[in-house]
Amino acid sequence: MAQILTGRTNASIEDSVLWVNMILERLELPLLSEFGVCNTSFEQVAADAMKSVAIKGNPIPLTEDRLIFILDQVCQCHSDGQPLVIEEGTEVEIRNNPVETD
Repeated sequence: MAQILTGRTNASIEDSVLWVNMILERLELPLLSEFGVCNTSFEQVAADAMKSVAIKGNPIPLTEDRLIFILDQVCQCHSDGQPLVIEEGTEVEIRNNPVETD
């Protein structure tokens, strides 16, 4: 993937992460907090999202639990004010739905 993204045959995983971060920075996408997501329940956001027709076209099947997990990962507005940090190779359990992180 790194080779495809960067166009370099010697690209590493770290290069692909840097490339994605660079693209996101260039796009200047607003943070979810700017849409008020931090001021509402992630459970409610996930429940509303599950009603959307667009979610059925996602290549990975999504559940409310997975959506909440994703919001926890991308939102910088956790209840304790600290970003969620997951160490490489650890397992995270979300309501009896284990998710391996690599």
